[in-house]
Amino acid sequence: MQPDEVDTKKIYMKHSRFVIPDKCSMIQIPKNASSTTAMWLRPEYESSRLPVENENLIAILREPMDRWRSGISQAIKCDWTELHLLTKLFDKGRTMVDFHTLPQYLYLWMYRKHNIKFYTFGPNVINEISSDYDIPYTQNISENTSEDRSKTYDVIDRYLDDNPEFIDLIKSTYIEDYKLFEQHIMPNKITVRALPSRMIPGMMTYLQLTL
Repeated sequence: MQPDEVDTKKIYMKHSRFVIPDKCSMIQIPKNASSTTAMWLRPEYESSRLPVENENLIAILREPMDRWRSGISQAIKCDWTELHLLTKLFDKGRTMVDFHTLPQYLYLWMYRKHNIKFYTFGPNVINEISSDYDIPYTQNISENTSEDRSKTYDVIDRYLDDNPEFIDLIKSTYIEDYKLFEQHIMPNKITVRALPSRMIPGMMTYLQLTL
């Protein structure tokens, strides 16, 4: 096994979904409007058990590069002095820093044998879900346009422009996510490379990762 690979046979993920009884259950994927969904669709409870029969499972997918940019921006907390993180990642052949940058399909893995209705991340996605399942809501997604976040995005984009090989690394890391996003095809097995070891102790309670 290569140094930047993990033994996928030892990976076990248990991830929760927000449940709106008699309506739908939304599988939560960080950086895919999960916080917005919880705020505006007001699910009744959270569950990490396998879905029951006839439960309407839904999930929001996001273009992988766009999601990575958002996750990296959050990881460095809009602090330009932390942009050396990109160089460190690139030098180690890595792209993931915490659970915000884990591949999207990992959050769907425990539900892979169930039917999932997919939505595309965007400003109207909450409205689409609300309309499809007759769920009242009070506000839609708004793009994060804070000046600091926008500047951080610009710096990240310039870094990628100067290091196009890093773009290739990102695309190869999230190749299964691209298939999922473009074709709604789940992989047959977990294929995670370059999992960041420092993220493991800080995982959120609804995501358990054991190596």
